[in-house]
Amino acid sequence: LVVADGRSFTVPALTDDDIEEIYALRFLLEPEALRLAAASHPDRKALAPLRAALDAMAAAHEAGDGAAFMEANYRYRDAWTALVPNGRLVRAIALYADHVRYLRAFTLDTPPVRAVVLKGLKQLTDALAAGEGDAAAQAMLAHLGNAKRILLEMKGKS
Repeated sequence: LVVADGRSFTVPALTDDDIEEIYALRFLLEPEALRLAAASHPDRKALAPLRAALDAMAAAHEAGDGAAFMEANYRYRDAWTALVPNGRLVRAIALYADHVRYLRAFTLDTPPVRAVVLKGLKQLTDALAAGEGDAAAQAMLAHLGNAKRILLEMKGKS
């Protein structure tokens, strides 16, 4: 959430170009990771942490609790990346997902954004549960596209 700036720390300032580059990488990495995860046909036990995090996000959304929603969202990310059989791919995903972490603090506190996120992650969970790699990859592409659009829109308003 902060970067070293000489002897002090500052909140990183991502430009629109930074966001474009980061999401270009995420568009390449995350759909393929989910395709691999779905191809492993995760069982009910493997999907349980995903479903629990999704349920927690839904409850936090209903309660209007953006902080709890964001915490559950991170648990969801940890749960789906745990299903990916390629550890190096998971590390690459974490690197670039963390670059926009501080921007999520602003977006996930907004009810309409939370509704979009919930819908996208439910589709993603359903595709993983069905073992449908192409559907999981498409769900992630749509989810990332929405996330990028929302980040750029909200960044422009700040």
